[in-house]
Amino acid sequence: MAIKAPGWCAQAVPTQKGWEDPDSGELFVSRKFAQADIDAFHGKVAKPTPTPKPAPVVEEEVVVEEPSLDLDAMTKVELEAVGREHGVELDRREKKSSLLSKIKKIVE
Repeated sequence: MAIKAPGWCAQAVPTQKGWEDPDSGELFVSRKFAQADIDAFHGKVAKPTPTPKPAPVVEEEVVVEEPSLDLDAMTKVELEAVGREHGVELDRREKKSSLLSKIKKIVE
């Protein structure tokens, strides 16, 4: 928006308070102006604000660890599934302690 001095006081200059006399500083017209409008009136070109460059994206290496098996806390069905993963078929009719001993020999 280009601003122009009032016709009856052509020598006035814009300030943030309004139109003032450049010599005496007397306020002719009270009005608020943005600093960009004041700079445009005086012929100053506002420098564009530099946009910051985005930070480079650094991909982190994901390390997948094998979950440690808490064999003692597993049920007979879960022990049987672990056995199958290792190629061993277990009989769930046996005691849990015997299944545990067989699985521990295979896994560890």
